[in-house]
This record gives sequence, structure tokens and C-alpha cells, in this order.
Amino acid sequence: MRVMVRDFRRYEKNTLKAFCTLEILDLHLIIKDCTVHQKNGRAWVGFPGKKFKNREGEEAWTNLLEFADDDAKEEFRKAAVASIRKHVETENAQDARPKDDSDEPPF
Repeated sequence: MRVMVRDFRRYEKNTLKAFCTLEILDLHLIIKDCTVHQKNGRAWVGFPGKKFKNREGEEAWTNLLEFADDDAKEEFRKAAVASIRKHVETENAQDARPKDDSDEPPF
């Protein structure tokens, strides 16, 4: 699976590191507002979601898209994370300001 980053916006809160727009090149499919997460050395991408109230009246979220099987989900995760890492490395290399430890890529 080939995935390309079309847009990347850093936004750090808990495990959330950024929002991005991804294109699955083989499908000609663009997915906007994906979330990029990292925790304990593992990175993953979340699909856009929709807010709703659960039975207890609490705010919750559900994904608007999902893969039909775990193998496809993992293939996408690996391709998306690799593409995001490459994008962040390129973005950092083009950034002319001095680097310090806080400027490391999100994963």
C-alpha cells in the first residue's frame, strides 16, 4: 500500500501529535483530518471521527471509516507512519532554525 502525506499540522495533546491529510495512492483516495498518535514508542494513525453522546450521556467518538480486516489495517498503519516519518524528516531538514532536543520528530 502506498500512502502519501498531503498536509501535516502539528497539534500535541496526550498521545495526539498531529493532524494530517493522507492519500492512498493505489485507490486515489484522500482522507482528511486523520490523527497521528504516539505512545510508548508505537505510532498509529486514526481516521476522522464523529462525536456523539453515549448511553450514559457522556461525549464519545466513533470512526467514520474502518478497515474490514486487521491485516489491511496494519498494512495501512505501517505505510502511513513511514510516509509521515519521511514527511517530518524532510520538513525538519528544510527548517533553517537551529535544532535542539525539543525539535525531534513526533516518532
